[in-house]
Amino acid sequence: MNIPAIRSLVTALLVLFAVVLRRQRSLIHLIAAAALIVLAITPLALFTVSFQLSFAAVLAINCIYPRLPLVIAGPEPRTTPNRITKSLLVLQSMVYVSLAATAGTLPLMLYHFNRFSLIGPIMNLIIEPLLCLWALPCGMLGIPFLWIAPDLTRLICTLGSGGIRLTIWIAEAFVGFPYASIWTITPSFFEIILFFIILFLLLHQGRTIRQLSLALVLMVLILGSFTHALWYTSKNKEMVVSFLDVGQGSSTLLQLPDGKNILIDGGGQQTERFDPGQALIAPFLWRQRIWRLDDVLITHPHKDHYNGLPFVYRHFRPRRLIINGDDGEEPAYGQFLETVRKGKTPIQVARAGDKLQEDNGLLLQCIGMNGLGTDITSWSTNDRSLVFRLRFGSHSFLFPGDIGFQSENRLAQYNVTRRTEVLLAPHHGSATSAGPNFMAAISPALIMVSAGPASQGTLPAPEHLEDWQQKRIPTLVTAQQGTTTCRTDGKTLHIRSFTGALQYFEENREEGAQHSTP
Repeated sequence: MNIPAIRSLVTALLVLFAVVLRRQRSLIHLIAAAALIVLAITPLALFTVSFQLSFAAVLAINCIYPRLPLVIAGPEPRTTPNRITKSLLVLQSMVYVSLAATAGTLPLMLYHFNRFSLIGPIMNLIIEPLLCLWALPCGMLGIPFLWIAPDLTRLICTLGSGGIRLTIWIAEAFVGFPYASIWTITPSFFEIILFFIILFLLLHQGRTIRQLSLALVLMVLILGSFTHALWYTSKNKEMVVSFLDVGQGSSTLLQLPDGKNILIDGGGQQTERFDPGQALIAPFLWRQRIWRLDDVLITHPHKDHYNGLPFVYRHFRPRRLIINGDDGEEPAYGQFLETVRKGKTPIQVARAGDKLQEDNGLLLQCIGMNGLGTDITSWSTNDRSLVFRLRFGSHSFLFPGDIGFQSENRLAQYNVTRRTEVLLAPHHGSATSAGPNFMAAISPALIMVSAGPASQGTLPAPEHLEDWQQKRIPTLVTAQQGTTTCRTDGKTLHIRSFTGALQYFEENREEGAQHSTP
């Protein structure tokens, strides 16, 4: 009883009812009635992907299909077409239905999934018969025998499952074809509206040269709007720092005023069927209208900090990869670096003091751990994490990876720690990090903890949380607030949670701050 099934059932019943009453003049009214019935039952269905795609496809088939030019014309009235002509007409009809549905759902597919398939219309011709003429009839045939002859139902459903297995095999075989699937940024509402206006102008029955010219102008406009980030670097007065909710892991996006985009780490909760890069990080980047990354920084080679980067690398092609030089303990990390080398992307090993970005009051600098002593090579992978400090105007951020007490003391020894406004809690706020001397030297105004729901109660460590609460340091956890975004023009700082609720505000900290924390 999913929405597409309810829509199909309601529409079919309405069509039959209209036929009985001889009122079947237009399917649009019946589709609208079906949508009204579904929304009357479940009003929030309007905002679901299933509802939008289902009704968009049906409307597109009804509105676009009849207006497509016929390549193969039907026979003259009162004549019977031969088998070849009849087969070609059926094939043409199937192709046009598939093309119409694809066109009608294209902007919604891009908005929700950031991808579309170039071979989708053709694949529909292969897959739909397997499901609709093989698997579905077997399932429907087996239902009446479910209670009186369950073994017969099992046999019929087993036969029907062959159609599903063959469908999956064909889909997996074709998905590896070049350009079988194209990934893109998320279209804006303006671009979606323009797309449907262009479709209307192109398929309008009484279209004129003036309408076609307008459609051409709008096509150039939508193409320029959709791709402008590829050929024009837009600059603004704000810097945006987004702490992504990736579960138990860490990933932070820096959007600098000069238009550069930098990703610090890119890992999270991963399973055989869930890639944090594909499911979480990349969609967030696409929603920010980012086509390509300038830098990717990996603090250290642990999976929860890099396991989403292979997908990100393939689709965002960063201009530079910055690492700590550690080979790591996991074969997957070595494989990723090999992929980067084959892609001819420069790999830089950062050391304390390296300035990665510096421009107009902005400074992104590595302050550790490479270069802070020769004995670091014998330390744990966590304690060898790169540490980055970002400053823009009067506001600053610290990204310390997974360092612990040992590294924190070394940073203090070399006197590279400074007062920092926003601190990404080291090692996800574990009990073996964020020591008192380190925290006193940094004196953060706000602490951000990147941790998953399953780690609540342990990350951040209860003793840390209690201490920070006593010191009245606001603490935000991605598992609770979701992806958290910090915006600053160098003077004021606004921090909002995933829902848009203001979590923190401060102005000119170094000049006598005024701040509020809801």
